[in-house]
Amino acid sequence: MGKSGNNYFVKHTLYSGIVLGLTSIVYYVVTYLTDQMANPLAAWLLYPILFAISLTSVFHYRKKYSGGFLTFQRAFTVCYLPYLYSFLINSIYQLFFMSRLMTPAYIDKVINQTRARLQAKGMSQLQIDYSAKISRFFFERPMWALVVAFLSFVFVGAIISVIIAAICRKDNENVAFEDI
Repeated sequence: MGKSGNNYFVKHTLYSGIVLGLTSIVYYVVTYLTDQMANPLAAWLLYPILFAISLTSVFHYRKKYSGGFLTFQRAFTVCYLPYLYSFLINSIYQLFFMSRLMTPAYIDKVINQTRARLQAKGMSQLQIDYSAKISRFFFERPMWALVVAFLSFVFVGAIISVIIAAICRKDNENVAFEDI
């Protein structure tokens, strides 16, 4: 791949990362405004949205910049790099959100919602108190929350990227092994 091919690769992955990052931010704002931050289902609903955006992005890359063919490795990279860019965008937002917008009263509200949900599931008071303590720790220490978010982005991004790379992979049978 020539220099212009690398330019397309960088631009495409950066653009996809920006789209993923902004989509995540909009999703987080909506969950905040609709009071769903303590709802685990709401948190998991973001992943199918990110999957669909990533799948569309890799298919677009294959069609427009890769001549209709894409190796598994390249598909994985085209899908995975945007998750890392997205994490950087989300980190800036999360630091701003947690330090400027999230009030102690809101933190208490989210923790109380979590307590009620865990009680409804029949968890013991000790388990509920421990969960509340962990939640408060991350709310009050945004840098630790970012560490957990980074691990989540790395792990979930890798899983999504492997699945999408397997779906989008299309080898060019006209390329001889010696040409590689």
